Amino acid sequence: MNYADARILIVDDDRINREVLARQVGRSDFAVETAGTGEEALERIERDAFDLVLLDIVMPGLDGLEVLEILRRSHTPAQLPVILVSMKGQSEDIVKGLALGANDYVTKGTDPAVLLARIQTQLALKQGMEDLQQFAYVASHDLQEPLRTIGSYCQILHDRYRGQLDDQADQYIDFVVDGVSRMQVLIRDLLSYARLDTHGRPFESVDCNAVVDDTLQQLKSSVEDSQADVQRAELPVLMGDRSQLTQVFQNLISNAIKFRGNGPPKVAIGVEEGDGNWVFYVRDDGIGFDPSQHDQLYGMFKRLHTRDEYPGTGVGLALCRKVIQRHGGRIWAESEPGQGSTFYFTIPRPDG
Repeated sequence: MNYADARILIVDDDRINREVLARQVGRSDFAVETAGTGEEALERIERDAFDLVLLDIVMPGLDGLEVLEILRRSHTPAQLPVILVSMKGQSEDIVKGLALGANDYVTKGTDPAVLLARIQTQLALKQGMEDLQQFAYVASHDLQEPLRTIGSYCQILHDRYRGQLDDQADQYIDFVVDGVSRMQVLIRDLLSYARLDTHGRPFESVDCNAVVDDTLQQLKSSVEDSQADVQRAELPVLMGDRSQLTQVFQNLISNAIKFRGNGPPKVAIGVEEGDGNWVFYVRDDGIGFDPSQHDQLYGMFKRLHTRDEYPGTGVGLALCRKVIQRHGGRIWAESEPGQGSTFYFTIPRPDG
């Protein structure tokens, strides 16, 4: 996208306000279109591709915040920037809008130069994110191909010549095979993380019981090898991205099995009703962790243990946090060393 040619949708129920904003924004040669209601805006966005939306907060019918909430089910802030347009004194609505995923806000009557600068900033960020996503994809693809070649030939060396060379040569081959394998996993995880903002699916009705059951089927071999006792309570149906929620449960359940104690792990998956939210939990009786280390859990490549102790890339919980944030929730954990851990995350309830 060349953001100088961006398509911008102005949504305001007042015709004069729409015309004033259209004139101001049109000075920068953007392609400007308008909608007079929230319902019309949603229809236009579903039908046509826009690069940014200027959205009035107070409108009859669907107001701006309701439109924003619906938009964020199918378009992340990186995919479709939204700038709220508010009257002075609407700070409570602005705060709520930013929490729902608005990228920025302006007040009515803002200096046109300031308005244009904010639009250009959001479009530049969108362009930068798209460039970064493309780079991540190309880099991962270009890296994986030579890695597959190296891995294939090293595996041939390992299978064909193991025991025919000295012990040190066998050890070197093992190091290379292991290193290639870890690099492939790391690239795969990085690509999954990088794609969260731009490859999210529109929110749909998701049966969390089916999501967890499918996840346990994918983890069948880990469950059986560890003799894990995994119990699932009845879970709700909610609006979300099924693929991304599967990633969350897969990471949390596999961690509960991986970081087990001496005996077979016990894992409980359930949900509680919070204040306007579903509060999901994945509880285990594993090795736990020091609560002072909690904030380290969600950083990229942050690990509390060495790779020799427990395999992994340190990307999983960072991915979980990003997915839950996209769904309007938060994630945290409670634990003590040797006492197991409970990971919680929230998803807003429709009636919340």
